[in-house]
Amino acid sequence: MDDRVWTYTGWNRGGDVTGDWIEKTEAFLNRAFSKLKGGKSTWCPYSRCGNTRRQTREEMTRHLFNHGFTRDYTRWTYHGETNRMRDEVVRQHIDDLDFDAGVVDILDDFHEAHFDEG
Repeated sequence: MDDRVWTYTGWNRGGDVTGDWIEKTEAFLNRAFSKLKGGKSTWCPYSRCGNTRRQTREEMTRHLFNHGFTRDYTRWTYHGETNRMRDEVVRQHIDDLDFDAGVVDILDDFHEAHFDEG
């Protein structure tokens, strides 16, 4: 995941923002609105909207500039990162998987039970 600390360190109440914040917020908006298929609004990450209200790009830009991003929204699940999060979870389960899961022991037991009898 990209470092998203800029969403909080590059913005201060009252519209005091850094050039880096403006550039990265513009990239965020481009990404968020590029995912729309014919729609004109998407979930707004401004703290009062809290990704529960849809806004146009113009309104979202105004919200973010005046009020900043909602706290701790560093994985943009409402703006195209849901698949990445799912991949990380699946990869973790695969990494934790006991690959033979005891199958070799089961087959040995089966072989002994059926073929050593006679």
